[in-house]
Amino acid sequence: MKQSFSVHQWYGVVMSRGRNQGSCLLWTGRKNHHGYGCVRVPPALAEVLGIKSRTPALVHRAIYAYHNFLGTGVHMGTDPIDHQCCCRACYRYEHLRQVSHAINQQSALEVRMYGRPLENEWEEEVIDGW
Repeated sequence: MKQSFSVHQWYGVVMSRGRNQGSCLLWTGRKNHHGYGCVRVPPALAEVLGIKSRTPALVHRAIYAYHNFLGTGVHMGTDPIDHQCCCRACYRYEHLRQVSHAINQQSALEVRMYGRPLENEWEEEVIDGW
């Protein structure tokens, strides 16, 4: 009989599977053909993500949903999660933001045209402490 994880136990296991590289936390498990990490999630998190409980989820979407939607009664929706670091295997929560499809496509176009940004290159500038 398989042991069932609580959502919080699942989170602990998933966070322990990463490898730090620079400021990123890279998924060391299975990845899809686009390079995004894939993982099975507990039923409560699958519901938030709007997927069937046995369907693998993208790790970065699952982590974002865990932090922002779990326990709220709100489903995450289909808007993409953008990697501010531009690393598809990264799932560090601080590097993720939910954006519109148009913004996500613009970020992808900029990466294709100009390459990946240097660390923190796309963060807003801080001027005189503001």
